[in-house]
Amino acid sequence: MNRPGTLKLFLGLLAIAMIFAACGGGGSESQATGSPSGSMLLSWDVPDATIDNTAIDPYEDLDHYEIYVGVDPVFTEEDTPAAVVSAVEDILSDNGQIGRELITDFDLALLEGLPSASQLYVTLRAVGTDGQKSGFMEPVSWTRS
Repeated sequence: MNRPGTLKLFLGLLAIAMIFAACGGGGSESQATGSPSGSMLLSWDVPDATIDNTAIDPYEDLDHYEIYVGVDPVFTEEDTPAAVVSAVEDILSDNGQIGRELITDFDLALLEGLPSASQLYVTLRAVGTDGQKSGFMEPVSWTRS
């Protein structure tokens, strides 16, 4: 990912299908309500190319995702992420071998210190191992109950 022109790493190309899925609850793709357990799962697709269609290996080229939450759908470089989620996680397989797994979801119920509003907006962006960041993905609304 050390190529010129990838400063907007994965911009739009993440093809993030930011979908809120909750056990039993939910609404349209841009709305969600919590389940009785309070779990709100934010899910996305792992990118396999940069904005200029240069292939990447997400296991090697992605470092983490930044998740942002706000009271309006406009996010800027000055905003602070509500969470930073590793892009790849080491896992122990049944045979005792250590493997790697791509992370593709996050439970928003784990977030603390959020604005008290019941209507919030959530977005994320990817950060490469070289520190380059994607643009903000299209925000989705989150109605907390």
